[in-house]
Amino acid sequence: MINKEKHVGVVMVKPHAFEKMLTPVVTDILDGGETAKHLSANDPLRSFLGKIETRPPIIRDLRICNAGRNLLRVFYEDKRDRRYFPLIMERYLGRVAFLPYAFHGDVEKLPQLYDAMKGSAETFNAEGHTVSPATGVRGLLSKPYLAVDGATLLLDDKTYRERCLPMIDNVFHVCDTRQQNIQTLQLLGARESTQGVELQKLDIVYF
Repeated sequence: MINKEKHVGVVMVKPHAFEKMLTPVVTDILDGGETAKHLSANDPLRSFLGKIETRPPIIRDLRICNAGRNLLRVFYEDKRDRRYFPLIMERYLGRVAFLPYAFHGDVEKLPQLYDAMKGSAETFNAEGHTVSPATGVRGLLSKPYLAVDGATLLLDDKTYRERCLPMIDNVFHVCDTRQQNIQTLQLLGARESTQGVELQKLDIVYF
């Protein structure tokens, strides 16, 4: 039995992508517009096109609010012990666009939806062989780059930063847990109901 209870979530276009005016392009891909036609034939995101309905972007500057910094900690709690975590806080504290969306599909497939939306940039190893193919939004909007591996940890700080920047600047964040979606939408003014977060009641406030 397919559970088609509507799911409401949110993605965040990161500062570097916002500055490049990629927000409408991300929206177009998720809504199954012209840009989505450039997805490869076997891209997992294709199976979800037509089931994602985005809402107008909500612009915030995360540099000028404590809530924004706290939100990044929620998003990347599992990365706090990584060497590149300070780089995350540096690169993501800026002007961003939050894109609320409704998913009209089987909520049992939400983990697959999150992974398909994110996708991956094309990465390659030192020999030039593909490590990960280009998929999803990140695959369409990111340049191929040298994959970060265990040897990267041995690099000096300057070289480490240069190697990690393409991985950090990966276009957008997908809230991929109920906690992240609810907490983000509530900060943006949505209210939680017994059926989840009601996008129709989104009352935009500044945080």
